[in-house]
Amino acid sequence: MKFRKVSDEHGGSYHMLETGDIEHTNPLDYYRSLFIQRQVYLMFEVARNSGFPYSFTEAEKTLIELANRNWDRKYQGYLKVEVPENLLTLLEGKLKKKDQEKLFRGFGFTVDLLTAFILKAGEWGYTFSQYRSQHYHNGLDTTSLPKVIHLEDGQLNIVGKTDLSEGQLKQVLNHRKVTVAKFIDRSDGWHCLFLTYDSIGGKETWNNNQPHYHYISDKWGITREKVLNELKSKTYSLPSLPHIAILDYGKQPG
Repeated sequence: MKFRKVSDEHGGSYHMLETGDIEHTNPLDYYRSLFIQRQVYLMFEVARNSGFPYSFTEAEKTLIELANRNWDRKYQGYLKVEVPENLLTLLEGKLKKKDQEKLFRGFGFTVDLLTAFILKAGEWGYTFSQYRSQHYHNGLDTTSLPKVIHLEDGQLNIVGKTDLSEGQLKQVLNHRKVTVAKFIDRSDGWHCLFLTYDSIGGKETWNNNQPHYHYISDKWGITREKVLNELKSKTYSLPSLPHIAILDYGKQPG
């Protein structure tokens, strides 16, 4: 897990978290570590920009103590999130494919509910893994890309040198293929929820372009290795899968 800061020519900066793939970790350990490291980094950056006179080494112990207290409050919030009974039934590992499909029909996750569900899975003996893949369009020379390309509401901002035009840079973002997959694993089976930038960006037609996850498990009769290889590829090929709405992100229907 690594934070990267890139300063622009206007005195601003972009802060990026690079986690890499996560494999078979305890869910609580992962979310706690992620939260605390992010908090420590951001608190120090805010303090430094406000004239904080101490180095990170001098402040680190205090920042970690504050971040741990903040995590305790955040974790208590997750514990108060009610995980629906149907998701607990899913964790029992006895449902067949058709029952899993039925379970997710019309269902939706909030960000907090998904986190609470994954933490609950850890209590039930599951490990957590997360994988990310990114592919650019054919013919792109990635060495020509600037350090940062940021597109928001049609406004393009870049940091670093590039020979590409504004139109070409927008094409880089609009045509890249990104997939993020979350797996929970136990000795008797696994479950996977994955999204693509298209599925959360309103580029897929399901339910009036609502942001969503896709779901697959060992009950589909496909090995975990094959599913992961497909999700790591530029254009994955998997059977028709349940869609699960993301209820508090992006543009919602209606």
